[in-house]
Amino acid sequence: MVSDGTTTAVENLNPKEAAPRGDAQQLFNAMFYVLRTGIQWKALP
Repeated sequence: MVSDGTTTAVENLNPKEAAPRGDAQQLFNAMFYVLRTGIQWKALP
């Protein structure tokens, strides 16, 4: 899982004009899950 500090640091890079698209921490966790597992059938939650 991505720490709150990492999420906050990356959120600060996002332009303020951009529309929010959800929780950044959930997004990062999902991206790292895909990178780590490759979405194998046996690894799906």
